[in-house]
Amino acid sequence: MSPIVLFFILSCEKDIAYNGEELTNFMVLNSILTADSLIECRITRSNTLLESGEIQSIDDAEVNLYKDGEFVETLKKNYFGDYFSEAGIRSEVGSNYAIKCSHNKYASIEASEAILTPVDAKILSMEEGLSSSNNYYYGGSGEVLKFRVQINDLKGNDFYRLRVYGPSVSYDYDYESEESSISMQQGNYTMYVNSKDPVLNGNKVVTENDFEDNPYNEYTVFDDILFDGESYVLQFEVDNPTIWFENEEEKKWYLDEIKVDVQHISEGLYKNFVTVTASNYYGDSPFSEPVQIYSNVEGGAGILGTVSSNILSE
Repeated sequence: MSPIVLFFILSCEKDIAYNGEELTNFMVLNSILTADSLIECRITRSNTLLESGEIQSIDDAEVNLYKDGEFVETLKKNYFGDYFSEAGIRSEVGSNYAIKCSHNKYASIEASEAILTPVDAKILSMEEGLSSSNNYYYGGSGEVLKFRVQINDLKGNDFYRLRVYGPSVSYDYDYESEESSISMQQGNYTMYVNSKDPVLNGNKVVTENDFEDNPYNEYTVFDDILFDGESYVLQFEVDNPTIWFENEEEKKWYLDEIKVDVQHISEGLYKNFVTVTASNYYGDSPFSEPVQIYSNVEGGAGILGTVSSNILSE
């Protein structure tokens, strides 16, 4: 064996400390509290390294909700496996919520987070045109809707998520009459967002010659490092199916129904989305370090995140 090869093998060795907790089950809390929405969460049990199979829900935990340090109620289990506020409590902007969970078989867990104020934002323009890159939605025509959205950021660390909703569109073809038709349903169909904007690409300017291997920002989250305390114009595009519409009224209705949601999210939720994306992307690759999913749950794992939406239309 040559010295070069031997050096390579030795340099790849790494001591991994044994952690007994990897063979112990614990509770996992997952909840995203949205401003002015009903409070609910899911409690599951972790799998150890020696176990496999689906994640198991915990049906008999005691799950207590606190608001600004004061006990509110014990959450109840519903048919879908979630714990929810039977009193119909809705999360309020500016309040801090804590969820504390106990069970006779597992260590107690808890997490807390505040509901942030909605971000000040507005749509500056929405224009039809051709995609600025080759990364538009697979199967698309390259015809897109280009958006410019202004975000007025407050001083301090802030974290955001961008979502775009549009009507659901289906194309029907009658083989007897050989006629095609388009049907649309109002709703929150989440549209694929494509962008070269630095803030949506890890605060990095993307060029055509950029071959750096980075995961796609599948949750479209970003921070305010590049525009802290200032106004910023975010640029992005979504697929435009209206080029297939023959009816101008239908086209206008579709465009009027598109909504842009600029969400002000908690730092913990931002970190959770980023690490989940990286974990999904790198997987079990032998050429990358394992990615630890971010958790803000004490005594266990999971995430308690908060979201305040500002849904915009042109």
